[in-house]
Amino acid sequence: MKKKYFLLYLAIVFLFSFCNKTNNKDNNVEVDLEKDIKTLFLSEIADSISYIQLETGEELIGNITDIQFKNDQFVICDPMTNAYSIYDKNGLLITKFNHSGQGPGEYSSPGKFALGEDNTIHILDLGSKKILVYDWTGTFIRESKIEDYPRDFYISGNNYVLYMIDENIGSREGLFSFNPQSGQYKLMSTIERKTKSAGLISHYIASEKSKTGKIRHSIINNYNNEIIYTEDDSIISRLQFNITPFAIDEKNVLTTGNRSPGYSLVSYDETSNFIFLTYGSMISKTTRLCIYNKNSKKVENYNDVKNDLDQKEIGIPTRYSENKAIFILNKNENENPLLQIFHFKK
Repeated sequence: MKKKYFLLYLAIVFLFSFCNKTNNKDNNVEVDLEKDIKTLFLSEIADSISYIQLETGEELIGNITDIQFKNDQFVICDPMTNAYSIYDKNGLLITKFNHSGQGPGEYSSPGKFALGEDNTIHILDLGSKKILVYDWTGTFIRESKIEDYPRDFYISGNNYVLYMIDENIGSREGLFSFNPQSGQYKLMSTIERKTKSAGLISHYIASEKSKTGKIRHSIINNYNNEIIYTEDDSIISRLQFNITPFAIDEKNVLTTGNRSPGYSLVSYDETSNFIFLTYGSMISKTTRLCIYNKNSKKVENYNDVKNDLDQKEIGIPTRYSENKAIFILNKNENENPLLQIFHFKK
């Protein structure tokens, strides 16, 4: 009888070990940025391109740092004019508000923002260490004080999920769920570092609807190239990109400015079918676009992009969402920008 249970125990241990190895393999992507480099033709990943001319109102947009879509409308963050603007799907201006200042209901400068299911705009103000909430007309609703300096955030029910990797003494570090009513923080995940420092990127979080209809969020850790996938405030999976060569800082980087050869993450975005990672090397002065196909589980490296769909110039990438990417074209200094939207293959 004892021998029977012992054999059963060994079988369970073996099965558990095998499953772990299989999952680890499936959740690791090997990428050599110096091999198999190609030119990307947009027709390989996109079906079509559409354009939206933003209405030129009384004040021109100064600089677009982020665009987010909701219900055929989109919100634009413009730090140069301290404003947030809402446009319809045809580019017509619905409303624009500027609540910059130091008082209640005011932000010190426009920053990261998230859109609520109840048509609210949640703005992260690092200068005043608070998150402010406005309705779709720009009317102030409420604000919540925070204690740290998140790099990015998203809304999870009545909570916020904050991504924090600040090196300041006393700061929290990791992925946290924050309850604005109670002021309580709950650690969701620690952050592993393979490099001493990493540059800022435009945004660290991408969002899409999962097959269950829930909003699934993905958070990039550019200190070790890991993507953390969450639903609500729970972690559901991880995907590790093993980059070769990866720029790991030398011990004397802060005193001499020397860096080891290799690539650092410059930008990250994700759609339903693709992951887009752009890497740059300070040593070789080169850039690589790495595209991971979620369906085929294959990764490709590119050093150039050609628009073979309509042969027009390619704008500045701003935000990827669901199955499209939004680029900015500044055609005329007296007009607001033209949005260039790439519709990806499904």
